[in-house]
Amino acid sequence: MRLFLSSIIWVALLGACAGETEESASADAGSWSTVTPDASVDTTQDTALDAGSSTPGDIAAVPDGSSPPDGARTQDATELTDLPTPPEDAGVSEDAIAAEDAGPAEDTSDPPPPISDGGVEINESWIGGTCEDAGDCWNSDFSQTPTCELSGFPNGFCTQSCAQAGSGSWICPDTQYGPSTGATTSRCITTASGAPTCATECDFDLSPTGCRPGYGCFLRQRHGEPHKIYPICLPNEAQGWPGEPAKGFDIGDACGLDTDCESLMCLQLPGGYCTKSHCQFTGCPSGSTCYGFESGGSACLQDCASANQCRENEGYTCDSYGSCWPAEGPVVTAWDASVGPEDCASAWSAGLSPCDSFPDDYVVANKGARNLALCQSGEELASFHMGLGFAPMGDKQVEGDGKTPEGVFYVSALVPNSKYYKAFLISYPDVQDAAWGYAEGLISGSEKDAIDAAHAACVTPPQTTALGSYIELHGEGGGQDWTWGCMAIENFELDQVWASLGPSDSIVVKP
Repeated sequence: MRLFLSSIIWVALLGACAGETEESASADAGSWSTVTPDASVDTTQDTALDAGSSTPGDIAAVPDGSSPPDGARTQDATELTDLPTPPEDAGVSEDAIAAEDAGPAEDTSDPPPPISDGGVEINESWIGGTCEDAGDCWNSDFSQTPTCELSGFPNGFCTQSCAQAGSGSWICPDTQYGPSTGATTSRCITTASGAPTCATECDFDLSPTGCRPGYGCFLRQRHGEPHKIYPICLPNEAQGWPGEPAKGFDIGDACGLDTDCESLMCLQLPGGYCTKSHCQFTGCPSGSTCYGFESGGSACLQDCASANQCRENEGYTCDSYGSCWPAEGPVVTAWDASVGPEDCASAWSAGLSPCDSFPDDYVVANKGARNLALCQSGEELASFHMGLGFAPMGDKQVEGDGKTPEGVFYVSALVPNSKYYKAFLISYPDVQDAAWGYAEGLISGSEKDAIDAAHAACVTPPQTTALGSYIELHGEGGGQDWTWGCMAIENFELDQVWASLGPSDSIVVKP
């Protein structure tokens, strides 16, 4: 689906391209409040940003005062204006909140008032949980002596030193994760002193902000393995581990890898684009503005007043919303419909999804040919010119890479009221993706097990992992690579597919 951004839209960092809120199997997204610690983030601006256009929110540039095209700024523009105003005390220090909310208190032993930033208390007695001293960190799964960090950590922070495994990797202990326990996955990161220390991942199933009150979601490298990056809950006010030096400003700079960027996120736009994620809760550096993906998540974009403040020589301009963004919109891709008959025949002979209990109707998406073939029992019924993600080459690996996954999938859900006309949610990630992600340290063992169990039961796999989520086949236009990893065709073409394809039917995606 098209990538739309809205200034400080209140949604989870979940979607790869879909973010449906009505009929799809999505995580909670409608009740989140926003933390805006940086005054440079303008929460009054209602902005939608299309990944392939030269102007945020537009499929093609729309003159001021005219109506946007379908799928640009429709019903969501109204929904955004109805969202609650962020709390006025968001982003200020705990002491300031206490002074304002509680007034002078004679009994200094009383606990501070709760922090109202939309977060929910999680990880009780566990790593990342609240504490006044180490005695509050009593979970039996600690593998080293627990400690309680207090300086710079609102309401304390349980932790322990990482242990070094026989392989040389630095690891943290396991516990039971998920809604039934209120605990999240622990990861080994490097602190301000350089020590390998355990912290916990953000979990948007447990808390709307992914973290406890006073904490935000920040990308961090695993200690000793800097290519592995995880979303970690750390104090919002410190914007990281307390005591670390402030990050330099590089929003909008060119990059090739996430590790090239101060905040460890490189958007796969032309030449790369350094940004900061999760900014709907943690804010943006001065000189940039937070935009929320309609599909879920958010990113900081560089502010500008004129094109010469952007990377003009690389095709960037200062758009009508005052952000540096590629000047060129999506181009019509080459289409080779001749592959359709062979794609239908080869997929039929190779075997469809084991979840496809009536293997008759299916589709085959040929990424290289940009062809989506509607098939029946090995024969081609029709072929359509499809659009892909903004970085279409290669198999999808992680959230936000703009790629469309490859493999044999099944329809895990129908979305008749999609914001992009209609949509088929596909069963990504699959068991092969889960095995790879686990081996790379991108997902936990419990996440891998949950993905495996979902495919064994032929239901929707977890859509909240670092591997990416909400990959769909939907409408609103083919022929251009404008999505965040989904496959798109014209609405009238999708109607033809809709009449044939149902739950558990196969969707085969070829390179």
